[in-house]
Order: sequence, then structure tokens, then C-alpha cells
Amino acid sequence: MTNDMLIDAHAHLEQYDAALLPWLFEELERWEVLTFSVAMDPPSYSQACALAARSSWIIPTFGIHPWKAPDYLHLLDTLEPLIDASPMLGELGLDY
Repeated sequence: MTNDMLIDAHAHLEQYDAALLPWLFEELERWEVLTFSVAMDPPSYSQACALAARSSWIIPTFGIHPWKAPDYLHLLDTLEPLIDASPMLGELGLDY
């Protein structure tokens, strides 16, 4: 491997089938791909954090997908701890 690092800035890793996860972790390590696992809501952020605990190549990021934004409109206070825990926001509602 070279000293070059690859970066995947927007991946929804929580959508991978569990059977593919060992392959995913091997590929991230093999190709040195720093991957931002972009969550679409609190449950997917929890999944992204669990995946990141298994690989130093994964950085979980919180966000609300624009299609899900109406579901969380009245729950913004409950999202603050997740926003604070995330190193950056992944989904910001810029669809279309």
C-alpha cells in the first residue's frame, strides 16, 4: 500500500448486510479508506457508532435525512446530545 489515503466522505454503512461486514472491515483496512459513516436518524447513528467501534477507519457522523426531517421537527431537543457527540454532521437536509 502507498502512503496515499482514500476518503469516502458519505457512506451509509449501516445499510450493509451483516454478512458483508467482515469483508467491509477487511477492505477498509486493506485499502486504507477513511470512511464517514453518515447516519440518517438516531437509530442509524447508533448503528454507525457500533460499526466505528469495530474499525478505526470509520468515523460515525450524525444527521437527519431530509426525507425524515418532518419526523424529528418537534424532537429537536432530544437530538442535541447526538449532535454534540458527533464529530461533524453528515446529513443536513440538502436533498434536491
